[in-house]
Amino acid sequence: MMNLEGYTQGSIDWANLPLEDQWILSRLSTTTQIVDRELQRYGYAEAARAAYDFAWDDFCSYYVEMAKPRMQDPQARPMVQRILAHCLDQMLRLLHPMMPFVTEAIWQELGKFSKRRDLFAEHDATHWLIQAPWPTPQVDSIRQDVESQFKHFVALIGAIREIRSRQNIAPKQRLQFSVRCEDRYERLLKPMGTFLESMAGAVAVAWGSSISIPEVHAHVPIEGMDVYVDLSQFLDIPAEIVRNEKQLENLEKQILGKESRLSNQAFVGKAPPEIIDKERQALSDLVAQRQGVQQALTKLRSL
Repeated sequence: MMNLEGYTQGSIDWANLPLEDQWILSRLSTTTQIVDRELQRYGYAEAARAAYDFAWDDFCSYYVEMAKPRMQDPQARPMVQRILAHCLDQMLRLLHPMMPFVTEAIWQELGKFSKRRDLFAEHDATHWLIQAPWPTPQVDSIRQDVESQFKHFVALIGAIREIRSRQNIAPKQRLQFSVRCEDRYERLLKPMGTFLESMAGAVAVAWGSSISIPEVHAHVPIEGMDVYVDLSQFLDIPAEIVRNEKQLENLEKQILGKESRLSNQAFVGKAPPEIIDKERQALSDLVAQRQGVQQALTKLRSL
């Protein structure tokens, strides 16, 4: 609501909506469809989860953050405010069955900024939220391609933040990262570089299937991509060697346990085939992890 100061009622330039506006409106309609479906089948927990995820993740964690730079532009600010107010209006309606008192209180505060917030309604909002019509999904607003794009964007931000947290890198310190991926992922995500920089404090230096991986890096695999963050300016090499040695020791113990179990004829003879296959796959994964840690240690000791 701090961002709604000076709110003015008006139309939206639907033909020139920025990508983030298209995304949040699409997510709002998709979420409304999910909540509708789940309430009709008495799936109250699922309905609440869908509304919660939209409110907390899509709207608060991402859209509000992406909208902040445009809020500083006097020309862009009115349209952003209308999208914000519309989403909050619809979100309160979706959440009202699950948390009536809090949503009603917020509805009263929202009414102080504007009586007409629903971008698709031709009349003012009701005084009381409990009297308001249930939101209708705007099917024409649903953009599966944009939602898919943002799904990968969110995963990429999550990978960068995970590395930052794992390596104890302060939020103010800028990161450089590379993404090994197919061309289609590059086309989706490269144009979102400004959001990656403002929301994750990170700058992409390379995209594509044949990137040069930084000599000292942290790696997180996500769907369709491998994310590498250059740690050369942050890494405490002695501490990293100790951490990897402990990880290697732990992996060795787990591998020994799996090998012992699979060599036990009593277990192999009685266990169902799917359990044995699961154990063999787990052993294979552990061996691959051990190889990766050993390679990392070799590289660190050479620095």
